[in-house]
Amino acid sequence: MNAEKAAWNAQFFKERTNLCYQPASVNHYDFGIENFNADAMRAKLTELNLKFSGTSQESFKFNDPDGFLVQVNGPDYVGHV
Repeated sequence: MNAEKAAWNAQFFKERTNLCYQPASVNHYDFGIENFNADAMRAKLTELNLKFSGTSQESFKFNDPDGFLVQVNGPDYVGHV
């Protein structure tokens, strides 16, 4: 293998190796709730002084007291908030 090809391979695999060692992360978690009622859920969150986003009747997100982003929706919800 010539020096140019060896240098290219070294850079290629270095970049791939660095990608492999990126820490995993979680953006949010989701609860599918039987008989989901968005208005009732928002009312309860308001009572608990928790802020929520979105006005959808199907699904929305809020931050729990520990700061984790939570999505709530009915169990059959398919989509993105």
